[in-house]
Amino acid sequence: AGDPANPYSLDLEGADIDPMSRPRGRGALLVMREGRVAMAVEGRGRRITVAPWMAEADVTAAATALLAHLRASRALGGRPRDVEVETIDGANAAAGKWTEVFLKAGLRRETRGLRGL
Repeated sequence: AGDPANPYSLDLEGADIDPMSRPRGRGALLVMREGRVAMAVEGRGRRITVAPWMAEADVTAAATALLAHLRASRALGGRPRDVEVETIDGANAAAGKWTEVFLKAGLRRETRGLRGL
């Protein structure tokens, strides 16, 4: 998402820019659904923002794909580490609107958020 050649980070005059299309920092990811930004992910999964137009089934599919990607990329680094989600839509991931969806996708609840390998 930080690549200047990424079309989702271009500043086009007169274009309606989706505020979710520019997650910040190292490890930022975009989860796409039918060509639209479905989730903006920062901090290698620590902070997730879900697009307001997403239905529960869409969030389930996006969360499952995101977690599979994070698990695979961490496993390639030599030592697998847990996926840690601290916030979803700015709220504690362990007690928010989308908590149950992420639990079904394979994470477990902890006091500081959600976690899973």
